[in-house]
Amino acid sequence: MAPFLPTDSRRVMAIRRLVGFAVLPVVGGLAPLVAVPAVAARFGAEGWRDVAVGQSIGAAAAVVVELGWGISGPQRSARQSLGNLRRSVGLALVTQVLVLLPVTAGVWVVAHLVPVGAPALVGWIGTAGALGSVNVVWCWIGLGRPGPILWADTLPRTLPVVVAAVALAAGAPLWVFPLALVVSGLVPVVLGTTLLGIGPATLRQLTPRLVVRAVRIQLQPLLGRVLSATYISVPITLAGVSAPGAVAVFAAADRLQRWALTALKALPTALQGWVGGPADPDRRIRRAWVALWGNVGVGVLVGAGFVVVVPAVSRGFFAGVATVAPDLAVLSGLLVVVVTTSRATGGLVLVALRGVPAITLSAAAGCLVGVPGVLVLARVDGARGAMLGVLSAEAAVLAVQVVAVVVLDRRRRRRIRRATSVLRVAHVRVDDPAYPRNARVRHHLRAAGFTVDVVRRHRGGSVIGRMTRDVRTVLGLRGYDVHLLAEMSLVVAPLVALVARLRGGVVVVDRFVGQYETDIDDHGLAAPRSLRALRCRVIDRLAERSADVLLIDTEVRAAALRERVPARTAVVSLPVGAPAWAGPAAVPPAEAGAMAVSRAGAAADVAAGAAADVAADAAAGAGAGAAAEAGTLPSGRAAAASGPLRVLFYGHDVPLHGVPVIVSALGEVGRPVRATFVSYASVLERIRAQLHDEGDRVDATLLEPVPAEELATVIANHDVVLGVFGTSDKARSVIPNKVWQGLACGRTVITAASPALAELRPLVGPQLVEVPPGDAEALAGALRAVVDGPVLSDGPWVGTAERLEAYAAARHARFAALLRQRCAARAGA
Repeated sequence: MAPFLPTDSRRVMAIRRLVGFAVLPVVGGLAPLVAVPAVAARFGAEGWRDVAVGQSIGAAAAVVVELGWGISGPQRSARQSLGNLRRSVGLALVTQVLVLLPVTAGVWVVAHLVPVGAPALVGWIGTAGALGSVNVVWCWIGLGRPGPILWADTLPRTLPVVVAAVALAAGAPLWVFPLALVVSGLVPVVLGTTLLGIGPATLRQLTPRLVVRAVRIQLQPLLGRVLSATYISVPITLAGVSAPGAVAVFAAADRLQRWALTALKALPTALQGWVGGPADPDRRIRRAWVALWGNVGVGVLVGAGFVVVVPAVSRGFFAGVATVAPDLAVLSGLLVVVVTTSRATGGLVLVALRGVPAITLSAAAGCLVGVPGVLVLARVDGARGAMLGVLSAEAAVLAVQVVAVVVLDRRRRRRIRRATSVLRVAHVRVDDPAYPRNARVRHHLRAAGFTVDVVRRHRGGSVIGRMTRDVRTVLGLRGYDVHLLAEMSLVVAPLVALVARLRGGVVVVDRFVGQYETDIDDHGLAAPRSLRALRCRVIDRLAERSADVLLIDTEVRAAALRERVPARTAVVSLPVGAPAWAGPAAVPPAEAGAMAVSRAGAAADVAAGAAADVAADAAAGAGAGAAAEAGTLPSGRAAAASGPLRVLFYGHDVPLHGVPVIVSALGEVGRPVRATFVSYASVLERIRAQLHDEGDRVDATLLEPVPAEELATVIANHDVVLGVFGTSDKARSVIPNKVWQGLACGRTVITAASPALAELRPLVGPQLVEVPPGDAEALAGALRAVVDGPVLSDGPWVGTAERLEAYAAARHARFAALLRQRCAARAGA
């Protein structure tokens, strides 16, 4: 049997604690009632009314002075070291004393406003009640030690009141009673701090800043306690205002019922340390559920017994001046059951679920129902009406707490499911699934373990019809953890955000293509101060503020966005990158798939070990870039040795690209250069007109757009790829697709210098040539340097595609990790 002794010993200790926590509150709650028979017998219904009103005001004041430590303290102290425990208790006492001073003034004001016979007597009783909440009982509760509560709190509170009761019975004036209450409030504080070893050294550690911070932290549980006091402690005072003649009987039922509830409080009190003890939150929650059902069962039993015995007990206890009728006893018994249950749902289950704000909300509901309920119903039906008002308030409290428990528990279970299941992403309003930007995002999310569904943008029909179908589609999105809005769809961002948040999802907006920069800066569809321009700005800003995560293509643009979006919004730079077909040499279309698989595998290997910041992402390729600079390429040769320099431009004729700068520079090179322009027919016509102005100085071929696979061959047949040369803000902040593609294909790329290119410089070295924006002469000089210098090689630049893909993959891996964090946080919110 020896191996079982430790378990038996623990059981005995647990039983002793439970019995101790059951007996001590009963004795402590009985202490103020010890003098009641003497008060009722000697001073009649009016004397009992004044005492009851004073105790009601004092109980309400005590809730404020207690400052919420009784809620948050026990589970906290159960896990603290002795040193931290002393600081916590000292902090609690200091904050409570600071609050006690102004609350006492309020007690005296109320005592003189309520219609009573002796306002000063009521004021002193209320002050003593407020003082009684300054104690260290919550500390012993959290530690699971009822012994110190008996010797340092219960007995010092009870003995002065017993002495006062004897003195009253012997003919002493009623003022003896509040004097005894004041003494019973002061002595336990001195004894409790002495037992815990709290002295001047502990108090010196409590800086004013720490005290203020503690008060702010305790405001959340305090608010709930203050609100609850309005329907727990104040009803006697409210009944005195509305129906003074019913106060004696209502106060009798209320005091006996509160005494029973004080005794019942032993169970959740004893279980707080047990519930809050485990470090594992799931174990705490399981224990909270066990404690809840135990409280419900005990509450039902005690409530039934209360209905049976209270009429007879009240007749004798209050000397016949305030007898509780059977119907009033039934209401009181129901109240016992409801309060016992709500104590467990709030103080145990909601605290374990981290739902303390819901306790405040439930208290607000009780306040809204209880105060008018007691005032109105007491006037209509006296003591029964007042009790019905209190019962309605407590029922409202329980209803709100039950709803909160259900919601929070569902969120917890959903969070657990999400942690162990595949996260679902809806890629919303995708115009072209093959568009490189959104295809790359989906590829990397799927590689990271997400399930991604494409929700296409509607085409055809009127604008209103398309928007209506888009709205209907968005509203029908269900079961997704992430709602990812595709590029060029910012107009519907607020709607997607609303639907996602209502369904517990994370909102991601791809801000790659802004409405204003496209319509106004690029295409010049309206003046910057026009209504259309204002509409575009509004669309952009609403989209930015709707997102939990905002995607952009460069760090320069990300930095600009971070300055104007809310702090809660994460801005992530996802590089455009190069598509799978962009390799160091032309490949037949049939082989493009194999190349894509090979590059994706290499990128996955690099991304798996990618670091968490920009410098680390670039570092994966920086060393290789330096090696390329040092001579890993084949030996160089001048372009003139094998014919004209072959230069390629492809894109639109918008200010960003700077086509006039390119044409002008080609006319000024003074070296053999053969240029190819690939664009739409309307753009080629404008380019042809500009070339005509240059005369015979430019040898150019104009081609209409070709499929992506053929574009790889076109790039391979040229020596230099030209980027963008505009002078707009956008030109200084983006890295165009063709820059990525030209570099990945192993060609020299010449483009306008911009801060955005800082991401690529460590990866590509001298393969990337930068010139001042809008400077045709500088571009011509760069082309001459390429022709004259040993820059071009017999083959393409080696390894650039792999380095660029590794960098882009690392950024996408960071994005996927951030999404998982946001999904977990949203599930646990």
